[in-house]
Formats: sequence, C-alpha cells, structure tokens
Amino acid sequence: MSRINSKFIVIAISVLLLLYFVIFPMGILLYDSIMLDGAINLENYRNVYSQDVNWRALTNTIELSLGVMIVSVLITFPLAWLVGRTDMPGKKIYRTLLVSSYMIPPYVGAIAWVQLLNPSVGYLNEILKFVFGLETAPFDIYTMAGLGWVLTLFYSPFAFITISRAMEKMDPTLEEAARVSGASPMRTVFDVTLPLMAPSILAGGLLVFIAAGSCFGIPAIVGMPGNIEVMTTRIVTYIYMGDTAGVRDATALAASLMFLANILLFGMTWMVGKKDYTTISGKSTRPNIVELGKWKWPCFCLVGAYSMISIIIPLGSIVLTSLIITLSKPIALDNLGFDAWIPVITSSQYMESVWNSVVYAVIAACIGTLISIFIA
Repeated sequence: MSRINSKFIVIAISVLLLLYFVIFPMGILLYDSIMLDGAINLENYRNVYSQDVNWRALTNTIELSLGVMIVSVLITFPLAWLVGRTDMPGKKIYRTLLVSSYMIPPYVGAIAWVQLLNPSVGYLNEILKFVFGLETAPFDIYTMAGLGWVLTLFYSPFAFITISRAMEKMDPTLEEAARVSGASPMRTVFDVTLPLMAPSILAGGLLVFIAAGSCFGIPAIVGMPGNIEVMTTRIVTYIYMGDTAGVRDATALAASLMFLANILLFGMTWMVGKKDYTTISGKSTRPNIVELGKWKWPCFCLVGAYSMISIIIPLGSIVLTSLIITLSKPIALDNLGFDAWIPVITSSQYMESVWNSVVYAVIAACIGTLISIFIA
C-alpha cells in the first residue's frame, strides 16, 4: 500500500508541476487573448490580422523558422556524425566549439554579424572589397538571408546537442549487420543510422524551430533595419504602445505564435508515432567508430572552417570593436586600447549586473534541472 501511495504521490506532483509550469501559463495567455470584460471577444484577432504587416510577420516567422530548422539539421547531422562516430582528430575540442554559440546571447551574436556584414562599414565586407577590388559590398546582413544566417548559427547547437548525444548512445547492432552484409559506411548511414536517428533529428529540429520563432534579439538587430518584421518584433511593438488595446493585440499575436509551435509539436509527435523505433538487443554497447581514412584531415579542416565562421570570427569582431578607441578612424595599433573597458570594469553598476546574472542563472539552472529530473 505504501508503495502505491509513493507512486501516486510522485505522479501527482509531476502532473502538478507540468500544469503549473506549462499548461497554466498557456491557459492564461489564451484566456487573456479571447476574454474581455468577462465575455468572449475576438476583436483583437480581427484587428491584428486585418493589417498586412502582421500577416507578413506571420509568414516571415514561419519561413524563417522552417528554413533555420531544415538548414540546422542538414548542418548538424554530419557534424554530429563526424564528432561522435568517426576517428576524426580534435573531436573533443570541436564538441566544445560547436556548442559554444549556445552560450553566447543571441543579440550579442547579432551585433557581431552586423559589424562583420554591414553593407557600409562591415569588417568582412571591407576586407572582401579590398582583396577582390569590389566597388560594392558583396554581402548585406539586413536581408531575410542574413537574418536566417545568424539565426542558424546561433540556434543550430540545439539540434547538435540532441542529435550528437543520441548518436553516441545508439545501439550498433543494425549498423554492424549492414556492414557485414556488404554495405559501405555511407550506405549504412543513409539506410540504417539516419532512420534510427529520426526521433532525435525531429526533436532537435523542433527545438530549433521554436527557438528561432520565439527569438526577439536577432530579428530586432538584424531584421528591423531591413524592414523585416516577425511575430516577436510585432508583439514588442504593440507592448510598447502602453495602452490596453496594444497589450490585447500583443496577446493575440503571442497566442498565435503558441498555436503555431504546438501544431508543429503535435505534427512531429504524430509522425514519430507512426513508426516503431525500438531496437532490440541483448546488451548495450557503444557504436563502432568509423575510420575515415584519407578523408580524416579534410573533414578535420571542414569542421574547423565551420567553427571558425560560426564562433571565432564573430567573437573576434566583438572583441576587436571593444578595443577600438575611435570608431571613425581606421583600425591600427595606435587606435587600439582598453579605454572602453576601464569605466565598465570599475563601475559598481556593471559588477552588480554581472553578479545578478550569475546568481539568477545558477538558481534557474538548479531549479530547472531538479524539476526536469523529477518529471523525467
């Protein structure tokens, strides 16, 4: 009886936590978007979707999120395979580098790429113009492609973490059977590994879709100067109006974004549920390492180039800009120094913000981890 009671208590607490942290906020958002003075009122939905700018924001959000999701999966699956399943050199270093952008606030990455690919004064554009003798900048960050580029670089680690961990823990039995039957390593990847990884790939893609669709910092810094609106920028625009009508319109758009994410979630759950992905084996073993042979060092260089583009160059841009004394002057040794750092480091307000960020991040991480472990 005590065991039954213990199980019931655990399940009850888990359900209550899910209700409080997931269902309750979603219910409040939906309630506020349709109720006015105690009665159902959909005038705010009619108002926001009668404006072309909001329809463009919705379509832009869907296009960007789907595009970023697809490109992220196409990039991270081979990267996860190379890092987790092959004998490529430097795998430990690359495993850290490839998730480093996850640790960088997205708006910081957006600022970095604006500094690099600004059509007027971007560092990278200026270098390419000088090297190839171009009259105009070859890249413009303030476009849909530029916005998608930055979103992909900073949210692809969601897919990489999900796919790489699942790939390193998968049962190798079916892969070994395929190799014994004469299948090449690439044939084994496409016919066995890829189908077995489908749930993890879909899960990673879903995380990227939701993160890209709910992001505000990158669209605000990269998209808005190029007149590219998404749902999050429209929501904040309505919030800044400060009146009740603006808040209700923002709530309607937020609820629409919630519906969009949940439709995709249930759609992917339905797709995964149509097939059985269970692998039966007598024991749990680590997957075999694939020998790349002559492709070992080319793959090493390829992953290194991606790490350079996605992590090192943007961070270098941020650091370089922080060291420039006068932005209107060319970059030279006599125009570099720590002048901008000194008032920031010596400011008590700065140190207080750093301390608050660390403390609240640790608290949130501990509470979130405990709740997740308990529910899982």
